Amino acid sequence: MTIKEKAIKGTFLLGAGRMTDRALQFLRNIIVARLVSPEDFGIAALFVMTVSFLEMFSNLAVDTFLVQSPHGDKPRFQQTSQLMMAVRGSLIALILLLFAGPVARLFDIPAATWAFRLLAVVPLIRGLAHQDMSRAQRQLNFKPVLITDVSSQFISALLAWPLAAWLGDYSAILYLIIVQTLSRTVISHFMAERSYTWGWEPIHARAMISFGWPLLINGILLFLIMQGDRFVIGAADNLFARETYSKAQLGFYSAAFVLAAAITEGISSVISPVILPLLARAQDVQEQFQKRCRFCIHTAAFILSPLGIIFILVGGWFLVLVYGNKYLAAAPLMAWLGATQSIHLFRVASTTIALSKGDSLNPTVCNIFRGLSFVLAFIFAARGADIVWIAASGLLGELLAIGASIGMLRYRLAIPIQYFLKPLILSLSGLILATLFWNTGLSQASPVFAFLAAVALSIVVASLFLLFSTEFRKEILIMIKPLLARIKPEIN
Repeated sequence: MTIKEKAIKGTFLLGAGRMTDRALQFLRNIIVARLVSPEDFGIAALFVMTVSFLEMFSNLAVDTFLVQSPHGDKPRFQQTSQLMMAVRGSLIALILLLFAGPVARLFDIPAATWAFRLLAVVPLIRGLAHQDMSRAQRQLNFKPVLITDVSSQFISALLAWPLAAWLGDYSAILYLIIVQTLSRTVISHFMAERSYTWGWEPIHARAMISFGWPLLINGILLFLIMQGDRFVIGAADNLFARETYSKAQLGFYSAAFVLAAAITEGISSVISPVILPLLARAQDVQEQFQKRCRFCIHTAAFILSPLGIIFILVGGWFLVLVYGNKYLAAAPLMAWLGATQSIHLFRVASTTIALSKGDSLNPTVCNIFRGLSFVLAFIFAARGADIVWIAASGLLGELLAIGASIGMLRYRLAIPIQYFLKPLILSLSGLILATLFWNTGLSQASPVFAFLAAVALSIVVASLFLLFSTEFRKEILIMIKPLLARIKPEIN
């Protein structure tokens, strides 16, 4: 099987698996959100935020380096990575135990101190996961990681209704997170080919630290990007010494964010693992590398445009359909959060290109620009602005980050800016047209009309994209011809 055939097969397999994984996680959140109050759902979001902060703050991207490094197949390299992950998880757990009380008071929920202490088992268990899942991806073998992720999410989703119905508050999410983490770690060991052992090789450890230290700094920035807005909303009363946003509003915001992120994260989790090995294999062959770069960029842009259009025009209706009428107040947030999440896919493509060349500084620099949205959100919250302005601040930050990432690729890796301009302009044009239509209020009158308008506009933009992107159109035809050849005999 050729590399391209492996990539195509891996794309479909990974796509189906990641979508299933995200769908199960999303199903779990829907079940809990419908059975608990928006306020409890907002408090549960603070648990996720706390663990995310500590994990992002200590993230050396060891699993990514295991795929990218030429030494990733060596047993000693893997053993070193597993030891580093275990130590990291233990340190995060210790920090959570020590600072559970202050964190609970910061968010003005002192009664939940016990929950923050119990949350410490999550990073501890996660740090013991087997890294054979990452090693297998070097050969475009995604089955181990997909079976592990999907199975653990299935167990968590299966227990969501009985736990949420029985407990009826934020503790349901806490226990479900623990169950999912424990299941994933246990299954990762069953799926591994090698035995789980720790080892220490200073040369490999230094290489991991050298690769990961920019991403360590990036962890703080990533927290501000992914969780900073909800941190401001959750801690606003203590930060500004007055009542600013309620925990119910945090629940509304979190529900909208989870809905938007569930879809885009599922897509980005397919793009990056498939494109990274393909680009890394061609990193020393300039012509082939740049051709794969162009395909990566065009693919991200081609996906984000219809996705963003649908978020803007239909997102509010879909949110109410999913969560119920008690989350109606979150509907206006979907246009901003959905557009921001869809545009983020373009940055996933640009940073994946950088990482394939071992340039881990690129995501750090562009996230500095993305982090400016946190400053803007902080200012809006301090002035007591409507919560929709906090959502809108993320869009500006994402555009700044994309510009920074493209600039870094141009000056560090000699990737021409022209590769990005046409797909980016076409994609953003579709989002602008959708925003103008949304502002007329017509899409808010009827969900059916909004959906038809979104589909029509998406088809128009996709057609223009294929019309003006000749090379991308040819690559797509090459990929679908074998599928059409298989379908034709079956029809006959």
